[in-house]
Amino acid sequence: GAFKEISKHTIEEKDLLVQVTEIYKCLFIYLSNFKENWIYQLSFLKTDEKMAGRKKEDEYFKNICSIIVTAIENDPKINQNIWNENFKKQQFANFIFSNMLIMLRSGKKDIGFFIQCLRKILYIK
Repeated sequence: GAFKEISKHTIEEKDLLVQVTEIYKCLFIYLSNFKENWIYQLSFLKTDEKMAGRKKEDEYFKNICSIIVTAIENDPKINQNIWNENFKKQQFANFIFSNMLIMLRSGKKDIGFFIQCLRKILYIK
């Protein structure tokens, strides 16, 4: 699935913005394929299966945020002194992922503007 692809793409890459782009591409492709038959599949799920699916989704989302935090920590171009009590890596990872979800829901294929915003926040001094 999408999450194995995400893990595969992010293991060796050091650049946060490349990783965010790759994560987004994987999710976009996966969701595009899933959209085609999700209503049909959903109609066959029992309530407990839907609850289990929601729990699994939450686990995946936490995993992706964790991957983003690790990417932030491993990107040598990010000045690690920007982080403090009011601007934490975990909060920023959640911000990145929340915006990715908004773009995925709207079907946005090109996230270039978002990447530029992240570049200005993290890299430009």
